[in-house]
Amino acid sequence: MNGSSALWSFGIHFAVIFRRRRTCLLRGVERIGAVVIDRNQAVGGADCFSGAVPRGRSGFTLVEVVVAGAIFLLVASAVLGAFSYARRTASLTENRLACLHIAREALETLKSEGYLSTELSIGRHNRLPGHPPARGYYDVVQDSVWGQAKRITVVVNWVEPTGMPQSLSLSTVHSRALHP
Repeated sequence: MNGSSALWSFGIHFAVIFRRRRTCLLRGVERIGAVVIDRNQAVGGADCFSGAVPRGRSGFTLVEVVVAGAIFLLVASAVLGAFSYARRTASLTENRLACLHIAREALETLKSEGYLSTELSIGRHNRLPGHPPARGYYDVVQDSVWGQAKRITVVVNWVEPTGMPQSLSLSTVHSRALHP
């Protein structure tokens, strides 16, 4: 079996396996499909089943390729936008939770102080306990007419990666009866 016979035989088996539609001229008669024929009888020889497809029967038109590309770009941009939004939302949530932890920690530190402590003097304090001054502040105000309770409000500030300033506040009441 020479090289062209092997190629022709491979073409026939390939066409049979994958049920590809091929056209072959056999002494002027058109045959469609993968049929076993003598290579010497086929007009065109080894090229008869080698993948030559009649014009207009297979492939994609330029319009189909452009439409498919446009649909792919539309879907890809939607998916990438969703991933970007999810990442941004996760970052915002992470920053908010970190600042909530800082506010709770500062509030618990202030609640552990005595009622008459200088940390709980009435007014604005520009530094949270245990944190740098730029992180936030806390306010202490007299909450009752008789002077038996103080309202403590902790405010934590931060700037998001987008450049937008954010703040979070927590409040509690500190009574003289519970914290002498």
